[in-house]
Amino acid sequence: MVKRCWLVLVVLLAHSALCSAKPPKAAPSAETNAYSAWKTAAVRALLERADPHSLVTAAMLSSNDGPDLAARASELAPDSTPIAWVRLRLCAVTAGCDFRDAATAMRWVDADNPAAWLPTLAVAQKEKDTVEIDRVLLDMALAKHFDLYANPIAVLMFDTLKAASNELPRNYAVTDACRLALAM
Repeated sequence: MVKRCWLVLVVLLAHSALCSAKPPKAAPSAETNAYSAWKTAAVRALLERADPHSLVTAAMLSSNDGPDLAARASELAPDSTPIAWVRLRLCAVTAGCDFRDAATAMRWVDADNPAAWLPTLAVAQKEKDTVEIDRVLLDMALAKHFDLYANPIAVLMFDTLKAASNELPRNYAVTDACRLALAM
């Protein structure tokens, strides 16, 4: 059984390596421009769907509007922990985005998960505020679990890209393996 699982994983990885699902890593080129154009068109198509999963998937693909789109998705699905986490992470990594509302929302939907404190900890470390660092670490240490929701977010994004496949441009995310590679 384990051997078969490894074989499936190897085949999946080999197939996803052949997909054009991941952004190119080289300097700007025709492939980079094609991927960027696909992302822009995909975000537009997902915005037209206007459901929370489409909005948060668009947020993850968006270069500029990620935090705003994730906030809209969070308003539509206020009890969704994966959406709340995406909202918090996108805001935390976007310059000028005040993550406090997103962190509060995250703590509301999953009060036992100290991951919501990571942006606060990062700010305290940047400001060298040892009192705040100690306070946040103590709160985090007392938590029952720690989850970054990687699997639920990948499933959400995969399912959304698959559901919207007829509306998305054809040059990326055209097979399940490619959608999975993009979601990962």
